[in-house]
Amino acid sequence: MESIKATELAHSLCGKNARFFKNKLDNSAYDQYGCQCYSGWEQLILSLSQDIINHCDVNSMTVPRIIQIKQKVNRLVVYLETANSDILSIIDEYSEKSMRTCEMCAASLAIDNTGSIVHLGMCTNSSQQK
Repeated sequence: MESIKATELAHSLCGKNARFFKNKLDNSAYDQYGCQCYSGWEQLILSLSQDIINHCDVNSMTVPRIIQIKQKVNRLVVYLETANSDILSIIDEYSEKSMRTCEMCAASLAIDNTGSIVHLGMCTNSSQQK
């Protein structure tokens, strides 16, 4: 994956949800690794970050620090410095959603009759353009 794409998405996310991503690009692990996936998952990541913030607010917790966000084995993976089981469940929920969302264009992915996702991680149009 092109690192410029990861950098652009990392900065875009910081601008769209400052509370979750605020100061994450200042000499941190997130600054080094950023968001290593394509922009098709941007809305998933923004929704995930808002759900984590909401959970932290309701439970009077500090929002955890991001280490890395990436695609691994065709699913969204989020690494945080600390996370309780509720936050890990939120991450798992969005990881499952990512498996049914094109990483490049956010289209819903087709499932064949065996239950396998076609063109793992990308819709037909995106896989042909890559």
